[in-house]
Amino acid sequence: MNIVDALDHQARRRPQAPAFVTPGRVIDYAEAASLVRRLAAALRDRGLGQGDRVALRLPNSPTALLAVLALARLGAVAVPLPPRRPAEQFTGLAGRLGLAATLGLNDSHALPGVPLIGVDDGLLAPVDDPRLIEANAAGGDSLLLITLSSGTTGEPKAMGRSHSRVLRQWEQQQTMRPHGPGVRMLILMGFDSNYAMMTGLRMLFSGATVLIEPDASLRSVVDGVDRLGANHVLASPALVGRLVAQLPPDRLRFPGLSSFRLAGSIVAPALLAQLRRRLTANVCSDYGASEVGALADGDPELVHRVPGCVGAVMPWVQAEAVDASDRPLPAGHDGVLRFRSEVFPQAYLDDPEASAKVFRGGWFYPGDVGRVNADGSLVIAARVDELINIGGTKLRAEEVEEVLLQDEAIREAAAYAVQADDGRTLLLAAVVCRGALDEARTLSRCRSVLGQKAPQRLVQVKQLPRNEAGKVLRQVLAQRTRIASARPQAGVAAAAPTPRE
Repeated sequence: MNIVDALDHQARRRPQAPAFVTPGRVIDYAEAASLVRRLAAALRDRGLGQGDRVALRLPNSPTALLAVLALARLGAVAVPLPPRRPAEQFTGLAGRLGLAATLGLNDSHALPGVPLIGVDDGLLAPVDDPRLIEANAAGGDSLLLITLSSGTTGEPKAMGRSHSRVLRQWEQQQTMRPHGPGVRMLILMGFDSNYAMMTGLRMLFSGATVLIEPDASLRSVVDGVDRLGANHVLASPALVGRLVAQLPPDRLRFPGLSSFRLAGSIVAPALLAQLRRRLTANVCSDYGASEVGALADGDPELVHRVPGCVGAVMPWVQAEAVDASDRPLPAGHDGVLRFRSEVFPQAYLDDPEASAKVFRGGWFYPGDVGRVNADGSLVIAARVDELINIGGTKLRAEEVEEVLLQDEAIREAAAYAVQADDGRTLLLAAVVCRGALDEARTLSRCRSVLGQKAPQRLVQVKQLPRNEAGKVLRQVLAQRTRIASARPQAGVAAAAPTPRE
């Protein structure tokens, strides 16, 4: 089966139902299916066909999803890439994947050495072409999408997704969160994000409505919910971290939302609590990985009841915590986490060395430390490669950040380690402030709560460096920081570190 068959089914069943809603346009299912056929014919005329790998450098719009479907109809493979990142960052990737073309709005979306096909109104114009009624490509186990890992540990890795795998994951999700007519999903993440892309496609397979705003801001949330009628929202923790200060302090801004789902990184408990007081009671935060999708469902009641819990392990996923020798640990014991499922891939597309570290013995190792409790709840303690070692004391960045975020002057915080010129390893915390910060008082409070796990200095920044999924890039913070060799006096906050030359 081709994924376009699922869209065509909805177009026959409910042709006038809205498939896409934007601030300026409504596209019903009949029109969406027609646009897919037109775009597929236009791309075929430009030489694309079965097996061609095509980069998508498109901003958030219906066209981003329609292009994936049009390529699927031809049997081609879509490779979604962030449209705003410099093209030079993808030079190596374009060669590795053998890209045949790039779809973009203008020359700024072109990739070096890859032909650019401009996606404009002319490409989607009605045409009298008998090929529009040709059947969709076979689909099945053929490659549909190439998506990228988050890139937080180096160059992004390429993952292949077939038609059958995407459809199977949709079926699984429907058993947990059935979507269909009446669901209006506002997606505030770029469609180069794996989670956003899969969510958008699943909505179309189900006959739901995809709502798209031009940017990720409180204004867009207000417009999407209050005017366009969104009853579900998908966003990143990076967005909601910026929204908190703009929300009413004493009431829920969107009490009628069925869900406000966060994905892309683990959300600090303090931030979740604020959102459930000021945004909506139905804030959910999923745990998963770009390689395999959702691993745990962040049910609000469960996450609130079990400290450190990110949700319940999905029914189709087996989860274990193992020791250093890969021996399974009893329920409730911390270890390296691993997961497996019938729909998981077994390797990256073109990186056997990285595959051997992450995909082993039929299991997927995301690089997290945590535990699986007897009731199926999943607790994440830390990233394996982000445990911070300060003079033999190992700590999680999150436990430092949770204490910092209790300060009303601090909007965002990120703890990280940096090497001083004299060889010492120091624990710092970058903070984004919403008001005047009393650094000495904040550090003193941290020491009273965290002891030797408290940060030694605070670094005020305008914003935290993040990747497209919203994850904080702690290595970038460390690279931007230089520490003088002089030791601060005991009990006195030293001068803020300065950027490296």
